[in-house]
Order: sequence, then structure tokens, then C-alpha cells
Amino acid sequence: MQQHRHADSARITLGSPRRGAVIALVAVFLVIMLVMAAFSIDAAYIQLVTTQLKAGSDAAAKAGTSALVQGKSDSAAIQAAIDMAALNYVAGHTLKLTTSDITVGQSQLQTDGSWKFVAGAKPSQAMQINANLSGSTANGNVGLFFAPVLGTNSVSLSNTSVASAFAVEVCLVLDRSHSMCFDQSGTIWSYPSPILLNWVSGIKSEPVNGSRWESLDSAMTSFCNILKSTNAPPRVAVVTWASDIDKNTTEYSLTGQTSPEVTTDLALSTDMTAVYNAVHARSSKVMLGGTNMSAGIDRGVSILTASNVKPYAKKIMILMTDGQWNEGRDPTDAADDAAAANITIHCICFLQNADQTTTQQIASITGGKFYYAANSAALTAAFQDIAFSLPVVLTK
Repeated sequence: MQQHRHADSARITLGSPRRGAVIALVAVFLVIMLVMAAFSIDAAYIQLVTTQLKAGSDAAAKAGTSALVQGKSDSAAIQAAIDMAALNYVAGHTLKLTTSDITVGQSQLQTDGSWKFVAGAKPSQAMQINANLSGSTANGNVGLFFAPVLGTNSVSLSNTSVASAFAVEVCLVLDRSHSMCFDQSGTIWSYPSPILLNWVSGIKSEPVNGSRWESLDSAMTSFCNILKSTNAPPRVAVVTWASDIDKNTTEYSLTGQTSPEVTTDLALSTDMTAVYNAVHARSSKVMLGGTNMSAGIDRGVSILTASNVKPYAKKIMILMTDGQWNEGRDPTDAADDAAAANITIHCICFLQNADQTTTQQIASITGGKFYYAANSAALTAAFQDIAFSLPVVLTK
């Protein structure tokens, strides 16, 4: 028994150094893991701030270029960029720009298809922003959390953004199906006063005050006024669409009128008064038919791919509807055709209860924006946003 106790004691004595070595090794690994974790946190933070800096710089460049497009002076456009930057937070602070960070000029197409910014070129149609987070600017360096342990307290970051205004060809593709005569409750066959639920009178009547079409008419006033005030208004065409109404339909028996599924109400024009008048003229006409959305898109594609479209111009379609398609081919197939022709479609889905699925898909397929306008004010705001952004894109 005594011999066994001596043996156990020997084993314990011999094992002690090994346990000490393992503890030391674990401690080293823990230190390494902590350092790596700290480095990962700082690296992720730097990436976040870099993204914030780019977003703020891009927004400032677009705001400044939008001001140039609206006919404002170079100095006013620079101030617009500074003001927009101040609305963006980077590393927990507002982004500060000075006039020395901003250059006005032009973007010129190169033989390889890229765009080169040329400072000072006139007329001014582009803006370059050099945003810096460094000790030599009011923004200061980006402070780090754990890197100071390794001797690095902060880093400097910078980003250059260029926004440019380009020639734009635009086609308004507007829903004139009979539902545009309904009121704004989102309920089918419900008309504004004095028609109300009298659907026979509703079919025979042009859009009255309080109808969905009248809201569109009002929104177009703002849209056209914004484009009219720019240095160089884009060319805009007007297409309206519904579904084909022939002499075999109930609508014809009630109204004595036929109606084509799609109409080019105005060819491409820089006359914004003519654009508004083309839309407004529909206000005094009976609106008949269902929702053949693809017919409108297809006509817009044919206009924006015609031989008279300006080379290198951005091709934009603005599709406005109050509901889901129920005639013709699937509009997403028409959107595929538009995308293949390098046409961007911005979609506005109007009113509560409207099915937004298809219009969201169309915008996604073509790289456009989707707007859900639940009321007249939101519809006007959507058209205003598109009008201000039409000619401006980021080229760097």
C-alpha cells in the first residue's frame, strides 16, 4: 500500500509541469483571440464608416448636380451640396464639406465607354466631391476602439464622388382605364359625388373632381413645372393605355364610343406645356376599358428605341397605375423587353388597396424606383422626386 502511495505521488509530481505548460499555452491563445476579435471590431467599424462616407458624398454630389440642372449658379449648387452633406451622419457626426472639397465641371464620354470629369468645363453639368475624414479637416480622423492597444489611435478615410447630368428621353406611360374615374377610397365602382355608386352614369361620365385621374392631372402640373425650370428640359412623350373597347362591348352599348388599348398622346417634346396639355386633355374625355399594362409598356419601348432617340441618352419610362393588370400579356415580360433595351422604368402604384406586386417587379427588373402613393399628396411627391432626379446619375 505504501508503495502505491509513493507511485501516485510520483505521477502527480511529474504531471505538474505539463499542466503549467498547457495553462500558459491557453493564455497565449486567449490573448491572440482577443487581439483578433478587437481587430475584427475595428475593421468592421472602418468598413461601416467607409460606407457612410460614400453615401454622404454621393448624396452631396447628386444634390449639387440637381441644383445645376435646375438652373442655379455654381455657387448655389456648391452650397446645396454642402447642405446635403450636413444631413448625413458619418462616424456619429454630420459630414462637413467646404468649397475647397467641391469642383464643378462636366463629365465627358471616353472612347472606352468610361466617363472623365473635366473641372471648369462649361456649361456646368457635373460636380465632383472629395470628402475626407482626416486631421486636416473639420471632420477629423476616425477614432478606433481597440487598435490603440497596438499603437494606432485612428485612421483617415476619403471618398470621391462625381454626379453628372445627361440627356434624358422620357416616356410617361399612364393608366387611363375606367377605374381612374373612381374615387380615392380604393373601392371599385365607387365614384366621387355626385355619381357615387351609379355605375351606369359613371361609365358615361368623364373623370370628375375627386377622381383618381384628377389627382394625376394635379401631380402632372408639378412634374411639368419642375422640368420646365431646368437648364435643359428632357424630351418627354405621353402614352395612355387601358384595354381595347370595340362595338361588341357593354361600354360601347352605353356610351356609343370605342377606345383603343393604347394611344401616343404626345411624341417626344421639350415643351412641358404641351406635355401637361396632353395629359389634361384626357380629363374631358370618357375613360373606358380594363388594365392592359403591357400594352402601355410596349408602346413606351417602341418610342424610346426609335431612330430619333438621342445617342447616349438615358431612356426612362414612368409607369403610373392604380391597380393590377387584367388584360394582355404579363407586364413583367414587357419589363424584360424594356430592360433588354436599356430602359429604366420608375413605377408609381396609386391608392390604398392597390396591388403593388407587379409594379414592384417591373421596377426591380429594369433598375427603376418603386413608389407607393396612398393618396393625392403622395402621388404628387412621387412625380416631384422623379422630376428632380431624372437627369442626374453618379459616374464615380
